[in-house]
Amino acid sequence: IQRCVRGRSQKVWFQGACTAATCLEALARGRFGRRKAKRLRAAIAIETAGRRFMVRQWYRGTKRATLCVQRRERGVQARRRYAEAQGAALALETMVRRHRAATSYGNLRVAAAVAQKRARAAFAKREAARRRRRRVEALRAQGAVALEKTVRWHLAATSYRKLSVGAVVAQKRARAAGARREAARRRRRRVMDSRAAAEAASEAIRSHRRLRAIVLQSWTRMRLARRARRDAIIAATVLQTRGRRLLARTVAAMRWRGALVVQKVWRRSAARHHFLEQRRAAVRVQAAARRFLAPPPPVVEVAAPPVPPPIA
Repeated sequence: IQRCVRGRSQKVWFQGACTAATCLEALARGRFGRRKAKRLRAAIAIETAGRRFMVRQWYRGTKRATLCVQRRERGVQARRRYAEAQGAALALETMVRRHRAATSYGNLRVAAAVAQKRARAAFAKREAARRRRRRVEALRAQGAVALEKTVRWHLAATSYRKLSVGAVVAQKRARAAGARREAARRRRRRVMDSRAAAEAASEAIRSHRRLRAIVLQSWTRMRLARRARRDAIIAATVLQTRGRRLLARTVAAMRWRGALVVQKVWRRSAARHHFLEQRRAAVRVQAAARRFLAPPPPVVEVAAPPVPPPIA
């Protein structure tokens, strides 16, 4: 019994010692395993970071090289497309300028033809008006001459008739006066002492002479007034004709000067517009030529990053 109890006690103690040793060994192994796993994880993390950094550097270098190559290729393509577009633009601009020049030349030619036509028409109108005025003046002059001739003939005839009548009347009155004088002389001879009769006869003769002088003076004044009125009308007609002619010439000269000024302003505007277009085209051509002849930018070679070796 004692041996069994002792054996049982030893067996229990041995089992406890084995269990404790196993537990201690498991604890030690777990601690060591955890340290090793932690170190392994740290090594893996460091290796991962190193690989990531190397791959990132390689990727960045490759990306920069690819971008540089793409940029160069795109620049070449863009320059090619720009050269093609510039050639097309120059051809189009040449065609447009040719068309505009042809159109402008055609318009200018038509305008010149229209201006010449209008100038010729105006000159023809002025020439016709001048000829018409000359004919009218000639007709007026002929009419004035004919009228003056008729008036002078009428005045001469009237004057001749009046003079004839006056001469007849004067002869009649002279004869009557002579007869009266003779009768008076006879009466004086008969009646030498009749002074009252002689004075009455002389007074009648004086009154008759005075009346005849008044009639002649009135006729002379009327003739002079008619002549002065006729001369004033002729002078006014001449002055009016010359004034109208001067006014017409002044208006025609002003219209001609206005047409010349308008034509000069229009030509100056057209020439200035053409000069500005030529200068803009020349500036564009110079800019394109300078851009084409400019040296290309220096090529910067970018070294490709080294490819990292595979990590075993």
